Amino acid sequence: MVRDDLMKGSSKRFIVAKSRIGNLEAIIVCQRELKPGILIAITALSKAATKLQTRNDIVLMISTTSDKFVSESMQGVSGFTHNDHTISILVNTESNKWKEAMEGTIAHEFSHVIRFQGTGMVQDRSLRASLAFEGLAQCFEEEITGKLKPWSTAISEKQAKTIWKRIKRSLDSESRDLYTDLFIRKDGKRFPHWAGYALGYLIVKKTLARNSKKGWKWAIAASSKELIGSGFSFSNHQ
Repeated sequence: MVRDDLMKGSSKRFIVAKSRIGNLEAIIVCQRELKPGILIAITALSKAATKLQTRNDIVLMISTTSDKFVSESMQGVSGFTHNDHTISILVNTESNKWKEAMEGTIAHEFSHVIRFQGTGMVQDRSLRASLAFEGLAQCFEEEITGKLKPWSTAISEKQAKTIWKRIKRSLDSESRDLYTDLFIRKDGKRFPHWAGYALGYLIVKKTLARNSKKGWKWAIAASSKELIGSGFSFSNHQ
C-alpha cells in the first residue's frame, strides 16, 4: 500500500509520489499497475542516500516493458540513467522476481546519477571509464542490498584474468564496438555475455577493499584510473 501522505497527484495511467532524500526530494512517476514499486523505490532511495548525497532532486520514472530479455535474463527490471537527476526503471511483470530486483536496480542507477553529478556530465567514453562506472554501481548495489545481479557474476575470476590480459592495452580506447562486445553482445564470439560488467565489478571491489577507510564519498568521486588502474592484475597490487 502507498500511504496517502506520499501521494501528490495521480491520473488514470500514472501515480505521482514524492519523498525526501536528505535535504532534497525524489519525485516518483509510476505506472498505476506498478504501484507496489513506489514504496520499493522510496526505500531504495532512502538507503542509497545514507551512503551518497545527491546535489539535485531526483526524478524516478517507473514503467512497464514487454521485453522478454528483461523478464528472462534481468529478473524483470532494467534501469537507465539519463543525466544527473533522472532515472528510468523498466519492469516486465512476467518475471516474479521484479519486486525483489527493483531495489538493487534503483541503487545501481542512483550511483550513476551521483557520479554524473561529480563529473558535470562530462563522461569519459574510454573502456577504462566504462569498467569503473559500471563496476562502481554494482558494488554500490551490493552495499545497499547485499545481493548481486547475474551480470556481476557472469564470469569467473579465472576468466576475468584472461580477459584482462586481452583488453588491458585498450583501456584508453573509445571504440563502441569493443564496448558492445565486452558488455552487451550476447553471441559470445569475442567475450562472454556481460563480461565487462563482471570484470568491472571484480576490479572495483578489490580497489574499494584496499581503500575501505576512505568510504563512498571518495569512491564516487575517484577517477577511473584510481578505480581501475592502468595495469591491474587480480592481486594486491595495481
